[in-house]
Amino acid sequence: MRSSTQISPRSSFGLFAFGALVLLFYTWPLKYLALGELSIFLIWGPILVVGVYSVLARGWTPNTGMWPWQVCLSDWSVLSINLGKHIDKSAQDRQKGVGTLPVRLGEKAARYLNMAVLVLIYWSSFT
Repeated sequence: MRSSTQISPRSSFGLFAFGALVLLFYTWPLKYLALGELSIFLIWGPILVVGVYSVLARGWTPNTGMWPWQVCLSDWSVLSINLGKHIDKSAQDRQKGVGTLPVRLGEKAARYLNMAVLVLIYWSSFT
């Protein structure tokens, strides 16, 4: 028998509300502060995975904290896609005053960061 702590509807709603707020504030102000990529990483990773796992497991189990790292591969993929999209739009974002990570880092550094994320995806799939 597995040991779990029953998740309350309030906790489920709190996690949902936190994720919704991060998603809502992605466009403004997080994207303008070069934190949009981090918010996407959080939404598609720990928040989504922990929320879904805890609801399906009907509570918090000892493994709840480990699941975001187990499926981190898909989370890094979303980060890479988002970085690539923002690299392509960096000239337009710069003109509009949107401070995405590629705008703040510069196109060359953002491309190297995206390459590092891709290497991390492949590396983590073999470990």
